[in-house]
Amino acid sequence: MRRSRWIGVGLLLLVLAVPDPSPAEEAGGIERGRQALAAGDYAEAASAFREILEGDPGNREARIGLARAIGFSGDFEGAEREYRTLLSARPEDVEARFELADVCNLETEKLFGVF
Repeated sequence: MRRSRWIGVGLLLLVLAVPDPSPAEEAGGIERGRQALAAGDYAEAASAFREILEGDPGNREARIGLARAIGFSGDFEGAEREYRTLLSARPEDVEARFELADVCNLETEKLFGVF
């Protein structure tokens, strides 16, 4: 679905107007996301990690946290996308590679009705 050019310009201006989070704010968001993951509140965890990624798309902890939250919620395809995004920036990230393999395995099991 195509969006109008005006909406795109408006969103760009909104993104440019929002200040980048400070390191302390990012750390607080990471902790909030981790606590939500531990509590099984995957939507809240994903929200916390997405907030960080809006200001810092290369934040490894937020990206892997988001991938985990999405995967734990059962959206294995979404989790796979997030792990691949992380790995495109950090191909040496062994932890992300292992977790991507796990998600792909779960995706296959779900496809064939094993899950």
